[in-house]
Amino acid sequence: MKEWLILALVLLFLCAAMIIAAVKALRCPTEGAEGACIVLPVSGHEEDIELRVRSLISRTRRLRGAAIILADFGADSETAEIARRLCREFGTVECLSPEELAERLKMMVK
Repeated sequence: MKEWLILALVLLFLCAAMIIAAVKALRCPTEGAEGACIVLPVSGHEEDIELRVRSLISRTRRLRGAAIILADFGADSETAEIARRLCREFGTVECLSPEELAERLKMMVK
């Protein structure tokens, strides 16, 4: 019985170590961000883009430095301008093209 308990504790410790390693591997390499990345695809005219981004920012503050990436998949000029303004206003919000997003994802996997 004692051996099974020790084995269970060792397995639990190993699982926790694997989870911690996986979280560290997925950290976002966005300047000023130390936590996870949230990718928000943006296309066409999005009436509520500012509300959605501000809502995400308020919900992710407890994550300490989570980055929000606005992936521009053909946003109209008004939506793109709002996205750029949000990027200037918040250090952890970034606007990327699909090509830049693909490059960033490659960096995250390394």
